Amino acid sequence: STHCISSAASDVYKRQIYTLNKQLQLPTSLEQIEITEEQWEESMDRIPEMSDIRHYPYKVTKEMLTLAMKQLKEREADR
Repeated sequence: STHCISSAASDVYKRQIYTLNKQLQLPTSLEQIEITEEQWEESMDRIPEMSDIRHYPYKVTKEMLTLAMKQLKEREADR
């Protein structure tokens, strides 16, 4: 189905961005940006309302942030 192709393409794109970030030595974990899991949890309610996020062409939700962090942790665990 189209959704599966889209999902597969999305996974490839995420993997490429992750790899690029690693190559450029950009942070790819909470530890690397020096915040705790607790601080991350506390910030998730504020992030969607931040001025640099509000202008995105789509709404960023707490659920999106939770899923993104889950996927990032899984990718780190696979390394």
